[in-house]
Amino acid sequence: SIEISMYSDALHQCNDLLALYRENCSRLQQQITQLRQLAPKEDVAALFKQLEEEKLEHAKKRCSLAIEREKLQMVESEATVLRKQLEREKATFENAFGLLNSKALADSSRSEDLLAKCTALEALCSRREEELVSKEHCIQGLQLKLAQTQETHKRQLEEMNIKMQQELYMAKMLKQKPK
Repeated sequence: SIEISMYSDALHQCNDLLALYRENCSRLQQQITQLRQLAPKEDVAALFKQLEEEKLEHAKKRCSLAIEREKLQMVESEATVLRKQLEREKATFENAFGLLNSKALADSSRSEDLLAKCTALEALCSRREEELVSKEHCIQGLQLKLAQTQETHKRQLEEMNIKMQQELYMAKMLKQKPK
């Protein structure tokens, strides 16, 4: 861009010089025509020599201008190639960035889903733990009640055994008395 600007400025300067040269040539030719009518041959020869020198300078400047134009065209074509390359790289970058952004969003969504599932599972585990604790208390209460009931039944059986033995003893005593 800077090189193009420099070559463009150089091209304008060369064009300005060329215009000045043409203007000078035109003036000199007018002067030559006037001098031919008024001036001696030596002055005319000097003016022709000056005209030839300016034509030579003009040719040199035209050649220099052509070289500068060529350089400018080369720089412009390089700039076009670089612009296209930059556009391709930009498109590639934007595509890659879009893919990474989509992947990051998908990963974020997936992690949010997993977090929600994990929270739900933790809540379920907590409820189940509370249920287990409640059932353990219930089991302990039932075991205590069972132990008490077993103890009561054992005592009742012992009492019934004693009562039965007493009744057997009484019956045996009653059978032995009448004799």
